[in-house]
Amino acid sequence: YIDTLMAICWFAWRCGCLGRDRLRPFVAKAAAGAIVGTLLSAPLLFPFLDLVDQAYLGLHEGGHYGSVHLRSEGLPQLLLPYVYGPIFGFADQKLTLTSVWGQLGGYLSTSLVLLALLGLLSRGRRGLRLALLVWLVLALARMYGLPLLGDVLGVLPGMSDVLFYRYAFASVELSVIILAALAVDDVIRAPLPRRRLALGALAAVALVTAAAIGARPLADQLGPVFGDRPYYEAAVAWGALVVLAVVAAAL
Repeated sequence: YIDTLMAICWFAWRCGCLGRDRLRPFVAKAAAGAIVGTLLSAPLLFPFLDLVDQAYLGLHEGGHYGSVHLRSEGLPQLLLPYVYGPIFGFADQKLTLTSVWGQLGGYLSTSLVLLALLGLLSRGRRGLRLALLVWLVLALARMYGLPLLGDVLGVLPGMSDVLFYRYAFASVELSVIILAALAVDDVIRAPLPRRRLALGALAAVALVTAAAIGARPLADQLGPVFGDRPYYEAAVAWGALVVLAVVAAAL
């Protein structure tokens, strides 16, 4: 369901790229694919719908999961996944980090984010870039419970019963990977303009810096054992070095 929403954004972009003579056949092919896909999945889909209608779903009922989001302390781990050390390696007194590790669904490496930023700055496929950017903003806002923006997807049917952050990360990763692929394609075709590289690098460094600042308060609560080991410093330094290495390779 969530991945289908991203596919709809892609479909809308493709429709906007086509002239009238090609739009009708494209829509017909897409409709045929949707119908065939539904028929192929019917042996599983209809029993599932029947189960949902009759079974006890626990917390999935009553809209509980619609109000559950990732903790803000986990946001730095999008770029610096091990900024708090190994998985469940440390804990603070309030067990905030334990909760963060329990919810974490994935991460985006600094190299991937830098390439995605460069892809956003590319000249071609403007509609695709905007569609992917809109999906990323709305999906991440929903995952982390940002006011207003996070409620846009929440008004869709069934979304109040879905643990969105658990199932949406695949579409977030795919969107970032596609944007990064656009940048790689540009690099293969011709050297990137230095101004574009500089803007992408500055944006990536700013994100790494923001992640480091955001992770500091919780990192300070992890006790002296964590402080004696350079997990935080190594994660931040690695993120910055990766950005510089990618920029140098693209020159």
